[in-house]
Amino acid sequence: MECLFSQSVPVTADSLPAEPGRVLAVLVAYRPGPELAEGLSAALVQADGVLLWDNSEDPGPTNRLVATLRERAPELPWDRLLRKSPGRNEGLSAAYQAGLDEAAAQQFGSVLLLDQDSQLAGGALEEMRRQFGRLRPQFSVGAVNARNRERVTLELNPKTGLRRLAESHYEGAYRARRLYRDEFVRERLTLINSGLLLSVPAAKEAGGFAAELFLDAVDYDLGIRLRARGFHLFEAVRAELWHQQGVPTRISWAGRSKLVRGYSPNRTYHLVRDTTVCARRCWRHDRRTAFAILGSMWIGTAGAVALLPERGQRVRAIVAALAGSGRTPPGPSAR
Repeated sequence: MECLFSQSVPVTADSLPAEPGRVLAVLVAYRPGPELAEGLSAALVQADGVLLWDNSEDPGPTNRLVATLRERAPELPWDRLLRKSPGRNEGLSAAYQAGLDEAAAQQFGSVLLLDQDSQLAGGALEEMRRQFGRLRPQFSVGAVNARNRERVTLELNPKTGLRRLAESHYEGAYRARRLYRDEFVRERLTLINSGLLLSVPAAKEAGGFAAELFLDAVDYDLGIRLRARGFHLFEAVRAELWHQQGVPTRISWAGRSKLVRGYSPNRTYHLVRDTTVCARRCWRHDRRTAFAILGSMWIGTAGAVALLPERGQRVRAIVAALAGSGRTPPGPSAR
C-alpha cells in the first residue's frame, strides 16, 4: 500500500538529475532459496553491473547457489557481477545505501533495487530507462518503478479494500491533473523497493537511505524525501517485475482453505517499528501521509494476528516494536 496524501510539489529545474546512464543493479539477499538464480540471471542480462549484497550470517549457501548458476549458465555476463557479504544481517536500508555509495564511486548514473524474490521481465529495465529519459525534459525525475506483479495469487488479503480506495484516490488525482499519466507511465506518490530505477544524484540530494530504518518503510521514507525536494516518481506501465512478497500460507477461513500472505513474527517487529519511525519523520509537515502509512501497516498487522499462527509471538513482537520505535531517534524530517 502506498502512502496517498503527499501533496505534489513544483518541479525544480536546477535539481534535475542526470540521464539514467549506466545502471548498477543492487540485489540484496538473506538466506536465499533457488529463486535467487532467476532474479540474478535477469539482472545480469539487463543491467550494466550487478552488486549482489548477501546479508546472510553464513554466505556459504549463497556462494553455492551462484556457483551452480555459473555452471548451468556460463553464457551470462559474469564479469558484471560484484559480490559483497558483511557476514551479518545489516538490514535492507544499509544494503541499499552501500549499493548507492558503490554506484556513485564507480560513476553509475542509476541504481536498480531488487530483492532476492523479485525477477525483472524481459526488457523491463530498458523500458524504465526509456521512460526516464522521455520524461526528463518535462519533470525532475527521481525514480521510475517497474509494475510489481505477484508470483502467487492470494485468495484472502486484508488490504484489498484499502488498495481499491488507493486507486480511487489516484484516479481523482489524475483527473484533477495533480499527478501526471499517459499511456506509458503513471506518477506515484511513493516508491516500491523492488524494481526501482533510482537516480543516484537524486537519491544523494535527498540524503540517501535512512540509517534509522532496518527493513520496512525504506521506500516510503525515501519517496517522501524525494518528493519534498521537488523530484517526481513514476511507474512504467509496460515494465513488469515478478515479486513474491512474504511467504504464501494456507489457512482455514469460514470453513474453507484460503491462501494468504504470511510473515514471521520477527518481520512483524520490523514492520511495526520501522513504519512507526518513518511516520514520526513526516508527522510535523504531513500528518495525512503519516496516517496513511500507519493505517496500511496496522491493517496488515491486525490481519496477520487474526489469521496466522504464532499469535502470541506476534503480539509480543508488536509491543516490543512500539517500545523500540519510541527509543529510536526519528532522524531529520522530510523538509
